[in-house]
Amino acid sequence: MNGRSRRGYLVVLAATAVAGCLGEDDAEPPEGSDDDDSESDNDDPGSDDGDSESDGVDEGTQGLAAEMAEAIDEELGVTGWRFEGQLYVPEYADGDGVDADIPVLAAAYADVVDAGFDHRSMPTARDADGDVEYMVFLEPEWGREYVAGELSESEYHAAIAETEH
Repeated sequence: MNGRSRRGYLVVLAATAVAGCLGEDDAEPPEGSDDDDSESDNDDPGSDDGDSESDGVDEGTQGLAAEMAEAIDEELGVTGWRFEGQLYVPEYADGDGVDADIPVLAAAYADVVDAGFDHRSMPTARDADGDVEYMVFLEPEWGREYVAGELSESEYHAAIAETEH
C-alpha cells in the first residue's frame, strides 16, 4: 500500500471507528459488571465469558486474544477484553499515553498475528473513572508486514499512531 492510499484507508478507518465508538459508549456495561468482579487483577484478565459478542470466534482465537492480554497486562494493567463481532477489544487502565503504549501493544499484537490471530484490534485506554481516554487500531496486515520485515518498527508504530481517537 502506498502512503497516499494507506493514509486514506486510515482516515476512513478512524472515522468509522469514532462513529462506532460514539454510538457504543452508552451501551457498554459499567466497569466491573462482569460475572466475577475480581477479573481485573488476576492472571487471566479476559472478560470474555462466551456472551453473544463472542459467538463465531473460535477457541484458538480466544486463546490468542488472552495471550495478548497477558502480554500487555504487566505494563498496561488490563481490566478486561472482549470481542465485538470480529473486533478484539482489550481494555487497560495503566497507560502512559498513546506514544508510550504503542510499542507494548504493537509487539504483543505482532506476536499473536504471527501465531495466526487474524482479527482487528482496538486497544482502549480508560481513565480512573472508567471513561475512554484514547483508542488505537491494530490491523492484522500491519502485524504481518512487520513480522515479514516489510514494515520497519517506526513505520508499524506510525501506522498505529495515525489511528488514535
